[in-house]
Amino acid sequence: MIMKKKFSLGMLFGVLILAGLVISLLSCGGGSGTSGLSSSEGTSSSGTGTVAFLLTDAPIDDYEHIWITITEVSLIPVAHSASPVVIYSNPAGLKLDLLEYRDEDYLLTIKKNVPTGLYAKIRLAIKDVQVEPKWGAPCGNLEIKLPSGRIDLNPREPFLVSVGGTLSIRLDIDANKSINLHKAGKSGKCIFRPVVFVDIQEGWPIGRCPKILSGTIESLIMANDQVAGFYLQLANERGLIKVMVNESTRIFDENGDFVGPNNLKVGDKVKVRGKFDSSGALVASLVVIGEVMDITGLVEAEVNLSTNIFP
Repeated sequence: MIMKKKFSLGMLFGVLILAGLVISLLSCGGGSGTSGLSSSEGTSSSGTGTVAFLLTDAPIDDYEHIWITITEVSLIPVAHSASPVVIYSNPAGLKLDLLEYRDEDYLLTIKKNVPTGLYAKIRLAIKDVQVEPKWGAPCGNLEIKLPSGRIDLNPREPFLVSVGGTLSIRLDIDANKSINLHKAGKSGKCIFRPVVFVDIQEGWPIGRCPKILSGTIESLIMANDQVAGFYLQLANERGLIKVMVNESTRIFDENGDFVGPNNLKVGDKVKVRGKFDSSGALVASLVVIGEVMDITGLVEAEVNLSTNIFP
């Protein structure tokens, strides 16, 4: 009997599956956290901290895709006299399909030099919302409108960015409830009212594994004349992160061959999979050099071991 299984993977990641390495390389655990708080009100010019900002989404039945275009993310201080602190800005907009992140986190940015102090809100500026509905989904053929073009999120209590500290902010967008859209009178539009759960924890998001990261190697980290890691400039102006490799890291070149760390070069475009450690470095389990073609489809038969090909 032919078994059919749905899959979505890059062409090089298929090599990993054939090699029997996919479980060890691509598996990731989960985690949770609570809000941090307490200190004096407002922001301070005497010190700064770091904020990691992540997005995820719950499963949804009515839509194939939900695209939002984010132009800015800012933190709103408790003190009304203080100005918002922008942690991500992209006037052209960063377009994300929320339904790609149902099982993993999307690391939107890591922002350093955030003024210390207490913050009351998180604000997202949204340029556009689009959906690809399944048959019979509400508002499938109508324009979607987001009132005011922004989303203000109010955690249960103020949260603190401390001097030299790191704060991880994770937004869990419940699209199944958010896309319970309402027809806006006779305007022929639908209103997008997002339902978002805010999880704030002190430290790096070490209990979770972000979606595969793409970017460009900006500089190398050397140890004993060997490449021990690199600094990765994330795509779409999302910031710089430190990536470390070790003897367990699997590295593929643009031809799909296993290579060593010294094959990594400044300027290489790479995809990286791994987990953050307590220092804020991403410890890579997988690095792929070069562009990767994503393929989505159905596996209809077993792998032919003589050719390493499957239909």
